[in-house]
Amino acid sequence: SANISATSGSVTGSTSITVIPAVISSIAGTPGSATIPAGATQQFTATATFTDSSTQDVSTLAIWTSSSGSIANISSSGLADSGEFDNDRECWRGVGLRNLECRPGGFAVHHHQSSERDHGEGNITAV
Repeated sequence: SANISATSGSVTGSTSITVIPAVISSIAGTPGSATIPAGATQQFTATATFTDSSTQDVSTLAIWTSSSGSIANISSSGLADSGEFDNDRECWRGVGLRNLECRPGGFAVHHHQSSERDHGEGNITAV
């Protein structure tokens, strides 16, 4: 903290100020939703909002995780891929899609098969 003084003539008044550093109040992922075909990738970014309302791209500072490597993998820089995907098997069964959508607390990842209606779900989060 610091003392602050104001003087006029022979009269002085004082107060103090304490400066606290801004801290992260939230992290938002972009894009909020993405659909990728098997074998494709999607770059995500993480933007932190601080308590002083400033923002900063923290994509390379965040710890990215996926709750299901069979649905989606994500690199330390926020690059997601379609996970452990058997392309031959999935092509035989139907067109495979992975839908990544932003939800509170992370990205929900949906895997749908058009012929057998398989559904998997996982989360990718930036911590």
